[in-house]
Amino acid sequence: MANKKKPKQQVEYRALSEIKPLDNNPRYIKTDDFERLCASVQNNADYFECRPIILSDRTGELVIIAGNQRYKAAQEVGLKEVPTILLHGLTEAKEKEIVIRDNV
Repeated sequence: MANKKKPKQQVEYRALSEIKPLDNNPRYIKTDDFERLCASVQNNADYFECRPIILSDRTGELVIIAGNQRYKAAQEVGLKEVPTILLHGLTEAKEKEIVIRDNV
């Protein structure tokens, strides 16, 4: 029996005002690294789309569970919208797992 793959999530551009950063995000980024990230977000739109911001709607809001620093960098450089993927139906435990994996 062949493995059935889930359909791939589609990247959707969403306004920064529609999404919410994760409270108590464990990720810390140094000033130099943040400046490089800002330049990358601004100058490499194709790469940003290949590594979109991951959202969960578990709480009824679109909360970032992977990509909080990219979100901040996008704000810093004046972007109005960012590439995102929304994961539906996650449990709180699965969200935490994704947050940890993204920050390792």
